Amino acid sequence: MIAPVIYLDTPSETDSALISGVNALRYHLDATFGYQLYRPYRNTGPSAAMTTARFVSYASGSRLNVGYSADNDPQSRICGLLVSAPADDYYGWALCYGQGTVRADNDIAANAELTVESSNASPTVAGSVDDTAVTTIEHTLVGIAVTAVASFSSGDTLTMDVRHLL
Repeated sequence: MIAPVIYLDTPSETDSALISGVNALRYHLDATFGYQLYRPYRNTGPSAAMTTARFVSYASGSRLNVGYSADNDPQSRICGLLVSAPADDYYGWALCYGQGTVRADNDIAANAELTVESSNASPTVAGSVDDTAVTTIEHTLVGIAVTAVASFSSGDTLTMDVRHLL
């Protein structure tokens, strides 16, 4: 039997202590994006505060410690999409299902399948997404673009439907 998923009041919450159990799921009903699922993580990646709207992946051997996702990280390593900017060694919640805002890496068509890709933007932004042609990288898909990005410039964001991360 699967236990009920507990409601999360404030997905942007960060704390110096673990917010819930490792691998716990919490749901949130967002006024803009609707039903979302979140899981906890600990910022151990950049040795500084992280930035929102970017994907993070688990460190080797961990289901809690994260750093920014690398290009084409497989779904099994990706924790989720940041909705807060936790300081180094702080805990937060990552969006692992539902709609959210993400950094783009290039022009992106609406309804395109998305992977983590950061090599097109200048400067590169780890944890951002692109609609790279999907041929042999199906295992790296993180969701679908809800809105488009045309005439890309650094810092552009889009709404995406995060999938495949549960």
